[in-house]
Parts: sequence; structure tokens; C-alpha cells
Amino acid sequence: MMVGRWMGMLLAIGLAFGASAAAANQFVVVASTEAAWKPGQIVPAGTTFDLPAGGKVTLVGADGSQIHIRGPYRGTPAVITGAAGAAAGGGEMLQQLARLVARERTETAALGATRNADLLQVPGRDPLAIDVTRPGPQCVAAGKLPVLWRVGSSRPATGTLVRSGTDQQGAIRWATGNHSTDWPQGVAAIGGARYVIRLRDRPQPTEIELKLLPGNLPSVGHKALWMNEQGCADQARLLLQTED
Repeated sequence: MMVGRWMGMLLAIGLAFGASAAAANQFVVVASTEAAWKPGQIVPAGTTFDLPAGGKVTLVGADGSQIHIRGPYRGTPAVITGAAGAAAGGGEMLQQLARLVARERTETAALGATRNADLLQVPGRDPLAIDVTRPGPQCVAAGKLPVLWRVGSSRPATGTLVRSGTDQQGAIRWATGNHSTDWPQGVAAIGGARYVIRLRDRPQPTEIELKLLPGNLPSVGHKALWMNEQGCADQARLLLQTED
């Protein structure tokens, strides 16, 4: 009986180790210009990518790190070795990231929407900038003032930002051609606090709640999952797709 019990324990340990090793040798596709590679698809490290000139595929590994493949290219992504977190929970991370990026594709198709695509088409779009037209949670970097972002930039824009429940408010302004502008100095940026953004060219105000991204998260994948849990799914997907 004792021998059988030990054999069972060793088998379970072996299966767990094998699963961890398999997870460490997998990637999830988070962005792609190629029909053969869809966001949310999980692929083994030995998979051959054959990309034409101009083709792009972005992968995230079991440790949460990114790999950007640019065409023309034919080869396999490097196997992650010694990655922190790859052996412990790496498989679960890949599954969560796969669901996150695949959900964007499903939602966009269902709505016939182009919003998320528009966000990604702007060069230099900061995933941690606040979209002033999008109400709800907004994830920003802890320890520095946030950046305010708008889609259109062909005209100047002005408005105000108010911290709810206080007398703190500040003017905001975009010059023509600018997508981003600074958070007003007179308004404290506090995690969990709510704010109201009013723009002169928009009839409805935008109410947001700040979520401060911790600075100790070890990888892009970890950051994206934290942001998704806070309600910042669009920002999380943008972060996964953005090159360092």
C-alpha cells in the first residue's frame, strides 16, 4: 500500500511538472495581421511562423513577456527558459490572456464596431493614457500624473476636469494635431477617486474612476491581467499589443 501511495504521488508530481513544462513552451497570439494567426490562439514554441513583408504577429509567453515577429520572417519563437512564473501558473496565465484578447475579436464582430481598431491605429498610443470619451474605470501608472487622450486631433479641444466631491478642478486643452495632453496640475490623481471630464465639443460629460497600476508587476502579461480585473479591458489589450 505504501509503495502504491508513493507511486501515485510521484506520478502526480510528474504530471504537474510535465504540464508546467508544456506551459513554459507555449505562447498566446495577442495581435496579428495574418489570417492564419488569430488573437487568442495558443501555439507551441516549435511552431513555424512564415510572415510576408509587412506581416506582424505579437506573442506573449508563459512568463508574460512579449515577442514581436515582423516579416519577412520564417522561423520559430525562442523557448522561454528560467522564466519567473512560467512553471507556476504559466498555463493559467496563457488561458486568461487568450480569453482576454479573443473576447475583443468576438465583441468587435458582434457589434460591427471599429472602436478598438481605431485605438490601435494611432501611432504612439499610450495604453495607460485616459480616453476622455470612455466612462468607467481607467488604469494609469502609479507615481506620475496621468495623460489624457482623445481620438480626433484635427481640431483643438478644451474642457475641464473635476475631482468628484471636491473643489479641485483644472482646465484641459489639446492643440490641433495632438492626441494627448497633460493632467491638470491642480487636481490630485488618486486611486479609487472619481472624476468628471467635460469637453466643449461633447454634450455629455465623461465620469471616470482611476485605478493605479502597481509598479511591481513583473511582466506585460501580469500587468494586462491586473488591468482587466480592474475593468480596464481595452487598455489591457492595447498594452499587450504595444511594442516596448
